[in-house]
Amino acid sequence: MSALFGIAHFDGSPVLEGEIETMAKALVPHGSDGRAIWVGPNAGLGHILRIVTPEDRAERQPVRHPSGHHLLVFCGRLDNRKEMLSQLGDLHGSLMGGSPIVPDSAIVSAAFERWGSDCADRLCGDFVFVGWLENEQRIVASRSPLSCRTLFYFWDGVTLAFATAPSGLFALKFIRKDLDRERLADYMVHAPIEHGHSFFRDVRMLEGGTVLTVDKAGSRTKSIWNLEGLAEIRLKNDDEYLEAYLERFDHAVEARLRSAFPLSAMMSGGLDSSSVVCTAAPMLNRDGRRIHAFTQVPRDGFQDPQFKGSYSDETPFVQAIAGKYENVDLRLVRTEVRGVLDDHSRFISAAAAPFRNMGNRVWVEEILRQAQAVGSRAILTGSMGNLAFSWDGDGAIPELIKRGRLVEAWRQSQAFRNRSSVNAFLRRGILPLLPETQWLAVMRRLKPNHPILSRNPFWATISPLRTDFVRSQRVEERARDKGCSLLLRTDRGLRGDQIRLLREHEALGSEIWCGLRSLYGVEERDPMSDRRLVEFCLSIPQGQFQRDGISRHLTRRAMVDRWPEEIVSNPGRGEQDADWREVMMSTRPELQVTLDRLRSSHLAVEILDLERIQMVLAGIADAPPHSTRTFVDAMEIVYLGLGLGQFFEWIEAA
Repeated sequence: MSALFGIAHFDGSPVLEGEIETMAKALVPHGSDGRAIWVGPNAGLGHILRIVTPEDRAERQPVRHPSGHHLLVFCGRLDNRKEMLSQLGDLHGSLMGGSPIVPDSAIVSAAFERWGSDCADRLCGDFVFVGWLENEQRIVASRSPLSCRTLFYFWDGVTLAFATAPSGLFALKFIRKDLDRERLADYMVHAPIEHGHSFFRDVRMLEGGTVLTVDKAGSRTKSIWNLEGLAEIRLKNDDEYLEAYLERFDHAVEARLRSAFPLSAMMSGGLDSSSVVCTAAPMLNRDGRRIHAFTQVPRDGFQDPQFKGSYSDETPFVQAIAGKYENVDLRLVRTEVRGVLDDHSRFISAAAAPFRNMGNRVWVEEILRQAQAVGSRAILTGSMGNLAFSWDGDGAIPELIKRGRLVEAWRQSQAFRNRSSVNAFLRRGILPLLPETQWLAVMRRLKPNHPILSRNPFWATISPLRTDFVRSQRVEERARDKGCSLLLRTDRGLRGDQIRLLREHEALGSEIWCGLRSLYGVEERDPMSDRRLVEFCLSIPQGQFQRDGISRHLTRRAMVDRWPEEIVSNPGRGEQDADWREVMMSTRPELQVTLDRLRSSHLAVEILDLERIQMVLAGIADAPPHSTRTFVDAMEIVYLGLGLGQFFEWIEAA
């Protein structure tokens, strides 16, 4: 877990040790196993340690390379240690004074010394590092692609301050919590998020797969991860795709099992997290290790799924996994006694951000609380799986059409027996390729009562923000300037959409996990975010993921012998937080108290449509129980609106 931080003045002004100490104190929740700072004439670096891997016990940061050329601080986990050590040679004597254990930071320091900022593209894992080159008076920082680690920084042309959590920056008197209204508006209406922007005007967040360089000439960033430029991979047959897919996935899982403490997992009966556990369990069992698996379930006896074709209780599926793998210790987690806003203010203080999916926060935190109680400091997830590992392949037919393979596109359309071949060809092949205006016209004719498509602008349906506020931030104009749609066209399955979703997930998810790590001392490890696995999944034909009417075809082939039969034959989709309606009804008085209090918040009055939130909250008891409209109103208008209001209160309290 750990944290890093520092300050550099590029006008020669001295760094005050008291400022570095202030940052260190603010970051104490991120580690209690060690703390060290270095202060030079005009720069200072610091590191807060929380031991997670066996090699972390040998960490001594900041690392000063024997050449004296640089100092470096590192936070995270390096996954290609063996590869790097084979290229860098024996580091035991040169960096570790003969120690038999080489921590990740020593490997990164040696790589930085040899390759400079280009080393960032050679390293694989989940990490952030910052190097200070004193002679050159230069800072070089990098964050790994698709990382749940964060690096926030302040730069005014003279002073650079950085930390892996916003609390480290806000501890400094010269950095203010001024809300970035454009970023907030984009975030709330699902517009493309401006790369590098945080929720605060004075604070930026380094994008994953990016190198930041700062010196007297200014600041500049360089992307080291170009998803759009990936070369297409064409193998001989389906078996070769399967073999390459499994090789990368198994490596991704194994790399995330390195831990000095018991491992935990968030597990459901779905494809992604079950694939992680069903792959990790045999690997751990070889070393006599066990894994704690936590599954969120509704209250006892609840059997009322929100949507057709879904189910509300994962119990029979996760019990089947625990039955197949004897070293899986299953725990069912129920949270019906807690309201969605309970302790949200505590999370906001830790993350300096609101929780995006408010309906899930309570059970996510309860799982982390229980993982912490069993001694875990790392938890496996499959949160990014739908975006690459188990991509649904809906772009397969449009991809065939674009390639001119119309006969094969027609044949694949025939496999969707729930509608005619012509209908399937048009809906799954032609419609996703239509420009926005034509697509919207067709969709409104096909679904005239759809709660999102039926209104213009669409975001007015799903956002608790005032319409005049969103328009004042020029959300639609700025999105169009980037060539992006605000219509949530999730039906297309095209590579550009997939890449955008991956980047948005990284940006939003990393801020959330920054706060959660601080609160519970448990870091997320998602094999589905592995750089090499994601690159492979983005580079192969979409037809590998959808074949003969079967979505996620490659994943189902790969996991058929690992999953228990209950999951192999499960046609449904599990619902998270399925008993949300009961919880909302039982906590409605508390929700009303929060709403009434927000009428005294200047930011809430300016930004939130408080009257609409009031109307939805008052009418939720009479709303149709299984309606998409009811679900969107509850989650996006009431829960997210009130949660955002609490975020505004935290800003104003400062």
